[in-house]
Amino acid sequence: MLTKNNNIKKYLLGIIIIIIIVYYVSLEINPYKYNKLTLEDIRNHDNLTLFSDRFDLFYLYYDNTQSMFNSNTSENWLITQIFPKSELEEIYNKIRNDQKSVVINPIFTASAYYSNGFYDYYNGNCDETCLTVTIRDNATSASTSSHVGLQVLKFLQYDILNDSEIHMNPNILNNYDKIIVLHNEYVTMKMFNAFENHPNVVYLYPNALYAEVNYNEIKNTITLIRGHGYPNSNITNGFNWENENTHPYEFDNKCENWQFYEINNGWMLNCYPERFIMNSFELLEALKDL
Repeated sequence: MLTKNNNIKKYLLGIIIIIIIVYYVSLEINPYKYNKLTLEDIRNHDNLTLFSDRFDLFYLYYDNTQSMFNSNTSENWLITQIFPKSELEEIYNKIRNDQKSVVINPIFTASAYYSNGFYDYYNGNCDETCLTVTIRDNATSASTSSHVGLQVLKFLQYDILNDSEIHMNPNILNNYDKIIVLHNEYVTMKMFNAFENHPNVVYLYPNALYAEVNYNEIKNTITLIRGHGYPNSNITNGFNWENENTHPYEFDNKCENWQFYEINNGWMLNCYPERFIMNSFELLEALKDL
């Protein structure tokens, strides 16, 4: 009986040792390692925790005091921030913007993804009252509004304009030789026409210009007018845009065969680069040269 008990103890001990080994090995191969603050540049930011150090061009941190409930996926999404790698300054200098280029910050789209917004309506969780949302000027909804891509391009010294600024003054785009549209999924007709009339627009994210919204300047709200299956399920692109490229490109986030292809007034990327943009010098170099 004693020998049998000893064998059971050895067996259990062996299982425990195996579990411990597997756990620590997984920490080494898992790109999402938490609770690690090692960069000199962020020692004063106690609320930031390393999300991944496996991207080639940037460190990715998340704010452990914030998250955003996303109605489209019924989960909380981490709010992430990028930080440069000090040893890559020479690389950054090669891809920094030195032209008259501007990036459009998709605050309309970001606001639409918040709780009690468009996606609660799409998912049947509320009525059409959720198709009017208040604009959050500092809104971010993680990858749904190209939050990382915006940070990367801002770091690379591209000018930034918000959706509302374009709507209020579409002619402001005439000051720039190149317009970079991110995941600006929800735009007004004035914005759509402004992009269509500019000679050099780069659509860096698929699914841009997908649905028409009305912007109430006094209340600072947007209301869905047409697109994304509204007001009837047969409507996909609300502008009947000839360059619509949502399917299948929006769902390719690996960008293994990425390329910019030419359209009548610019260029479009054939994948969704929200994570890839932190890995690819070549992509950012090509973007600068377009």
